[in-house]
Amino acid sequence: MRAASREAHRRHMVSAWIRRTLLIQLLLAASLEGHAQPQVALAFNGTGLASIMFNGTELLASDSLRVNRITFQNGSGGTYEASLAGSSSVDAGAGAITNTYPWGTVSVRYEVHANRVDMTLTVKNQSNTAIQGVALEPLELHLPAKPAEYDNVTPIMIYDVGKPGVLSLTTGSTTVVLGYEDPGKPIIAGFPWANDRPASTRFPLRVHTDRDPMYPTSYPTVNRPIAPGGTDQYRLSLRFGSAGATVSSLAGDLYTNYAAAFPATLRWNDRRVIGQLVLATSTAGYPNNPRGWLLDPTIDVTNPAGLAAFRTKVLAWADQSVAILKDLDAQGMITWDIEGEQFPHATTYLCDPRQLAQAAPEMQPIADEYFRKFTNAGLRVGVCVRPQTLVLSGGNASQQESPDPGQVLIDKIAYAKSRWGATLFYIDSNGDPNLPLDAGVMERVAMAHPDVLLIPEHENARYYAYSAPYRELRQDQVSTPAEVRATYPSAFGVTYVADANMTRYFTELSTAVRAGDVLMTRAWFADPVNADVKRINVLVPHPPTSPTNVHILRGAVRTNGTSVGPREAK
Repeated sequence: MRAASREAHRRHMVSAWIRRTLLIQLLLAASLEGHAQPQVALAFNGTGLASIMFNGTELLASDSLRVNRITFQNGSGGTYEASLAGSSSVDAGAGAITNTYPWGTVSVRYEVHANRVDMTLTVKNQSNTAIQGVALEPLELHLPAKPAEYDNVTPIMIYDVGKPGVLSLTTGSTTVVLGYEDPGKPIIAGFPWANDRPASTRFPLRVHTDRDPMYPTSYPTVNRPIAPGGTDQYRLSLRFGSAGATVSSLAGDLYTNYAAAFPATLRWNDRRVIGQLVLATSTAGYPNNPRGWLLDPTIDVTNPAGLAAFRTKVLAWADQSVAILKDLDAQGMITWDIEGEQFPHATTYLCDPRQLAQAAPEMQPIADEYFRKFTNAGLRVGVCVRPQTLVLSGGNASQQESPDPGQVLIDKIAYAKSRWGATLFYIDSNGDPNLPLDAGVMERVAMAHPDVLLIPEHENARYYAYSAPYRELRQDQVSTPAEVRATYPSAFGVTYVADANMTRYFTELSTAVRAGDVLMTRAWFADPVNADVKRINVLVPHPPTSPTNVHILRGAVRTNGTSVGPREAK
């Protein structure tokens, strides 16, 4: 054999050996992967899905696609229920079931990917009338035991578009995670009840739009009609794990996908303490001090001499607060009630600095000097704002919901920024704990004012993309939730620590601060809790000498440079 031929032969043999070695390694890796994470297997029969087998356990309880309700618009603002008399067909090869009705079709397709089953539900409206709502049931699970998440009462549901659609059912041997694959599109889906209580092992998976009278009234209405001739799809997945599997390991991609759909824009370098300042008290009944300034019944704002004395007291109070804030090494303060507190709940905090002259005429000539006390000391300042429209009339006040809450907030913040250089804003009454205002409102405000820190009272996960939501330690709210940080790793919140058991929470709170959370404390008097706040605050990395706080805009970067708690007295 010639030398050239021998060399070619040698190279061919080496190449073949390398290919065989790589193939063996790939097969071994696949084997190990399959061993580490068992796969799910589906089977079909003539009526539909017949089996969901995972890790040697059957997890399916029923074998058909159920259409529980389809409602149509009736043309006069009401609805009527469609007939559900129809036929069903199964395409086992495609993993699909189709129910056919006189008005259209409802189908589901199941696809297996390792330990995951993807479900695509499709509703086709072939009628001349719009579908208002659907209520579907693609399967019923049969778990090995009662899941830890179920209390025999509370539905386990996905219904808030402001966070990733992820929920779990965990037993001793199996974890099942339901994922919603269309972030930001409204839906209500999940496991509202067990069909075999109190054993609680059989759970129907239900998906619906519009309203379902069987669900709590606190659930939102899902406005997702299907036009005549139109089609809508609902994409969900079931992820199966063995004992010890975590939600993050089974559904980490859902958090990542959600953050990609709604990117975080907030960058706020300074994580030092923020002081809360409360200038007044609510409905104290002081005849000459109707807005309860400084909790002082001797203040008299009805005559020139009293007004002069009031100014002196307010500025001295500010000096005292500056000293406390500097001792805390705080980044700044938020004055909750620059308009005073004349009115009862739920209008205690007016939160509209634009109406200061009308709401509190005695504070109008003092406010600028008051805020300068803090800014001259190198402290940030801020006020409370609300998304409602404040109406003052005839000695009364009301907060009226606005059709454009985002613009209301934008305008109030613009005023406080222009007049006082305010950059810290507590946002009061932005919905309720279960259903805050749409996070898109907060995104719009942050885009209009990229150089401020928004601290909303209520939140969902998406809020953390644009703001640092408020929480209270006395309500056992210690740190930014883990599922939020799984979505937005740099997320942080502001924790109000007044009247809480700091000894109980000191270690956990310290960990939260190291992770980026901010503490808020009362700073107009020497609150005993502030000694612990100082101890924790030293854990906060100090910002640069000239901190840059920015919101990253899509496609660009814009840079700019009493013991009554806020939730009790609105």
